[in-house]
Amino acid sequence: DADTHTHRIGRTGRAGEHGMACTLFSEAEKHKLDMLCQPDMTLSALPEAGQPNTKPLTAKMVTLQIDGGKKQKIRPGDILGALTANPAIQGDNIGKIRILPLASFVAVQREIADAALQTLTQQPMKGRMRRARFL
Repeated sequence: DADTHTHRIGRTGRAGEHGMACTLFSEAEKHKLDMLCQPDMTLSALPEAGQPNTKPLTAKMVTLQIDGGKKQKIRPGDILGALTANPAIQGDNIGKIRILPLASFVAVQREIADAALQTLTQQPMKGRMRRARFL
């Protein structure tokens, strides 16, 4: 139904703002898109994998898992303090910290991820050495 489709994708440009909506479809579904086409719609193919000028997207942050959580009395401040003890790591290089019962997760910027992992594995936290790894 063209009205339903237009209503659903119309949320990209609300309150006078501009937006772009993308609909992905396969050749087998092209007949459905032909029923929805409107004059202001443009169709373009996705770039082929491995084409020049197409870089894979990478996240700005990576997640580290630390063996230790609420049951070991780990708090976000403990993780932040351990990381910022390294002069190469600033507080704004660290993202969300989540503490679960037996494990903790911290997001760090990709550029300092190796230094953060090394810092966490070589410095005691709450009086004990902790294992850490990339997710």
